Amino acid sequence: DAWRRIDGQRPLVIFEAVGVPGMIEQAMRMAPKDARILVVGACMQEDRIHPMLGIGRELSIQFVLGYQPDEFARALRAIAEGQAAGDGVPGGEALDRTRQQFERMFDRRWGGFGGQPKFPRPSELLFLLREAVRTGQDEPRDMAVKTLRAMALGGMRDHIGGGFHRYSVDGQWRVPHFEKMLYDQAQLVLAYVEAAQLAADPFLLQVAEDTLQYVARDLRSPEGGFYSAEDADSLPAVTATAPAAVARKVEGAFYVFGTDEVRRVLGDAAPAFEQRYGLRPEGNALADPHGEFTALNIPYTAASISDIAQATGQTPAQVGEQLLDARRRLFDVRAQRPRPERDDKILTAWNGLMLGAAARAARVMAASGALGAGFDVR
Repeated sequence: DAWRRIDGQRPLVIFEAVGVPGMIEQAMRMAPKDARILVVGACMQEDRIHPMLGIGRELSIQFVLGYQPDEFARALRAIAEGQAAGDGVPGGEALDRTRQQFERMFDRRWGGFGGQPKFPRPSELLFLLREAVRTGQDEPRDMAVKTLRAMALGGMRDHIGGGFHRYSVDGQWRVPHFEKMLYDQAQLVLAYVEAAQLAADPFLLQVAEDTLQYVARDLRSPEGGFYSAEDADSLPAVTATAPAAVARKVEGAFYVFGTDEVRRVLGDAAPAFEQRYGLRPEGNALADPHGEFTALNIPYTAASISDIAQATGQTPAQVGEQLLDARRRLFDVRAQRPRPERDDKILTAWNGLMLGAAARAARVMAASGALGAGFDVR
């Protein structure tokens, strides 16, 4: 019987095989090297999963295909009984093992964990921040802060209107899936606020404030609740370089810019903006499998303000003001485009996450009054 190999000692990973190879591969990559993996699902055959496990992995794999509830229940009961014979609630050693696993997975060049696609995973970043406090070690804090900074500087963040997109399709946080979810904004605000406190980094607090302003502006209902999401797709705008209307919605159409449009709108300020946000005439997308970003740009932070000041002969303060004005002007231009559809459900749990994050941020930002009336819940 395959279930007799369950010994209550090795880690167990349970996930549903839904027939999406990329997601299965990601789950396998995240699993500990000595893990037992329990695959549950009706849409994936065993011989299709084995090639995704990677070369050199010693994994104990058990399959419950076709949703066989009796067999699945027996397996889980055996696991539960084995754990019940242990020492009760895990101690600090369990936290140590978890932290060490993140250290092994950490991308030290680009931040985040594992390869592409990269998700924000704020609950894990919050865990690392707490581990830094518990252990007094710098490594957990540094992993979390590097990841948060990389996301904030990359294309996964909306540098024109604020807020974060769903995830990055590449490993450098450059090309996002453009959907925006309320629960992501809430959990990321909390992670940025706590990281700013632990690392004494005002930039991280600015990112949290910027995200809150996006939520208050674009996701708040007239009754005071918060909507659930904004879609990734929208109809492309009609511009001088694209005069013909396109009948179908396109991923990211609301958020991308061509250099011709930027130069027409910004005039003499365009070179500084293009240098700061990595714009190129041919487009700057690292990944474009469907050819949707040809000659279009996803803004990301490509150059420091001090470098731009040196190149243009201005002071950093002058460059900062110029870039702020440029973002405002492009925000107004973008507002004239067809917007992505909004999911206007108001979910209690997600609203609770958002209000909790706003309350924490308000306490930290009390002196600045950053939240204003946007989060007045009276």
